[in-house]
Amino acid sequence: MVFVVAIPLDQRLTIARLWHKGCLKLFAVKLKIIGEKSEQAPILFVANHVSYLDIIILGSQLKASFVSKAEVRKWPLFGWLSTLQNTVFINRRSREIKVQLKELSNRVSNQENLIIFPEGTSTDGKTVKPFKSSLFAICDLHPELNIQAIGLKYLNNKGEPLTDQVRDQYAFYADFPFGAHFWGMLQGSGVCVEVSFPPILNTQSYSNRKKVATVSQQLIYDEVCS
Repeated sequence: MVFVVAIPLDQRLTIARLWHKGCLKLFAVKLKIIGEKSEQAPILFVANHVSYLDIIILGSQLKASFVSKAEVRKWPLFGWLSTLQNTVFINRRSREIKVQLKELSNRVSNQENLIIFPEGTSTDGKTVKPFKSSLFAICDLHPELNIQAIGLKYLNNKGEPLTDQVRDQYAFYADFPFGAHFWGMLQGSGVCVEVSFPPILNTQSYSNRKKVATVSQQLIYDEVCS
């Protein structure tokens, strides 16, 4: 709580990155970085979503805040980690969506970077679902806001595709109970995640946010499913 309340945002995100890197070692997650992450600010990072581990993976690499569904706030440990990352929690069925969008706009105006998972849910990581264009609404308010797609590809420690059994130890999707899945993940021998950073997208080059969503999804699909 002292960390959340007392430390200024800029320092908080820097310290959070160190915390996430410690969690990567604790959970035996190795990263292979491909490409170069943007150093622009503000920028919107968009990624495919496989597991709650995505939080510490991206949190360890990016000086940015997550935009996440409201339920994540209640997750043990990872909800707390998201809070440390100054996450904007979104209730998409709520009448508060305009207020939440205003908060996102304020973040961008303050030169803060954001991270979204436009699939709207997590998957088994074998493919990338179509992106929900509604999550790109911030681009309508800030057409100058560029995007960098991020592909997350889960592999074994030898860099080989996961078996279905091992994949289900790490991918958190469908109706898996969190507690049992988390415990099973801790029993695993570790995982390697390729984190790919394709070139930055200039959103002003596209006619609308649906096109931006489609192009972003294809970039990530090419990285994850190749």
